[in-house]
Amino acid sequence: QNTRQRQPFFGQSKITMGMIRASALDSRLIRHLLSADYCLLSLAILATSQISVKALDNGVGLKPFMGWTSWLPDYWEGNNFNVTAQGILEVADLLISTGLKDVGYDYVLIDDGWPQCAPGFKDSTGRCTNPMPRLEDASVVVDPEKFPSSLKGANDGIKIVADKLHSKGLKIGIYTAPHGLTCGGYWGMLGHELTDAKMYAEWGIDFVKLDLGCQSDSSIHDGTAVGCLERVRDGLNATGRPILFYIDAGNPTAGPRVYNPNQRGVDANLFTSTHVARRLDEAVWSWGQDVGHAYKIWFDRYDAFESLISNTEIQVGKQWFQSPGAILNPDMMTVGRGGMTPGEYRVEVFLYAMMAAPLVLSFDLRTFHDANQNETRQLLLNKEIVAINQDKDCVHGSKVYTMGRNHPATDVWIKPLSDGSYAFAFVNKDAKTTHSMTIQFGGGGHLTQSDFYPGPFEDTLAHVYNVGDRRSVGNFSSGGNFSATVLPHDAHLYRVTFTR
Repeated sequence: QNTRQRQPFFGQSKITMGMIRASALDSRLIRHLLSADYCLLSLAILATSQISVKALDNGVGLKPFMGWTSWLPDYWEGNNFNVTAQGILEVADLLISTGLKDVGYDYVLIDDGWPQCAPGFKDSTGRCTNPMPRLEDASVVVDPEKFPSSLKGANDGIKIVADKLHSKGLKIGIYTAPHGLTCGGYWGMLGHELTDAKMYAEWGIDFVKLDLGCQSDSSIHDGTAVGCLERVRDGLNATGRPILFYIDAGNPTAGPRVYNPNQRGVDANLFTSTHVARRLDEAVWSWGQDVGHAYKIWFDRYDAFESLISNTEIQVGKQWFQSPGAILNPDMMTVGRGGMTPGEYRVEVFLYAMMAAPLVLSFDLRTFHDANQNETRQLLLNKEIVAINQDKDCVHGSKVYTMGRNHPATDVWIKPLSDGSYAFAFVNKDAKTTHSMTIQFGGGGHLTQSDFYPGPFEDTLAHVYNVGDRRSVGNFSSGGNFSATVLPHDAHLYRVTFTR
């Protein structure tokens, strides 16, 4: 009963249009998805290729994961690498007491810094230049000061935390890399893929993040990075434990990516010194779905509107590389941190819902009940927003072309849902001007008259519901349209149901 019902674009044999799962590429979205010429080219390449894959098929990751990450600025004492068991368990209790767990936020993700660094080799920023040697069985040594063991030398500090999180109905995630070392200089999985996978399973880990960045001992350009990730996938499959595998392949130009100790014959040039793909088969959105459950393709998010728009816009046109168990991730959300306006955080949460993106919090949960977090509470505890994000088909919404009808600084997004209804969002990216935005319901089933394909017929009513405000807007004739005024850097989220 734990079999993963996954229908990715890569299959065991030649792909045809008829094999593409309706929920991942709903016919109602075809005209929007095909608006990008390069998508047609990509599909042509895929459709003529014989590609054999071995997917990570363990029954998890079929929907966007939800939780909290420890990678927070100014949260841990001293620096971001000083994550501790005590702090993680405090977060677990906060997820429960705030009600966040009840709406689905159940992963507690430990980021970099949990292994032990050799004495004298950690700098003031928390980065390690020489990790503690692995144990005889190749296990990574957990920092006993951050994650105390049950007995001296037991090396079970992470397992203790995992057991406590499980007892609270929560799940635990851990950070590593497809390199010898992580971004912080702690142990990665390169060369230890199978033994580390076994180690994580024995510790009770539910989620593993591999960060394809910072180090230069594996590259997307010569197969070494993808080879490591594939071995991790196979190792996780072999454990029999349902572990969600997340690949962070962002930050494509952050630092060198070529290191050639074995004379691999990789030229050091503009491309090989980065993660910038030269060909389709190097782009993570073409291979990530057959290696892990979720993957990030662009730079790390920071708490600013330009970062939000950059990371969401990069996924436009790649909708059909998403399906249940193969989720694109624009990176963690920053809602609650305070660096953006309430309207900008609405844009963030509504877009993540429309894109079926992972909902990962990155703010101090101790502030959740503060007076200035009222908007945050309204967004995160809204089960109807979560329901759109967690729809079982995992359709990545499409940005609809409406030039000439709506202002160029505004976007209309549409997302079909598994029950036959749709979600749609109005997004105003203009920083200064309020804009009226319109969506067309069409009539008579004519493609040109509707933003919904194939479009409702003339005897159909469109019932529009404002998801953000939790109120009904009204019924509209299928031959008409719906308009709303959206403030600068703000968004509205709606759900529409067509009835005859």
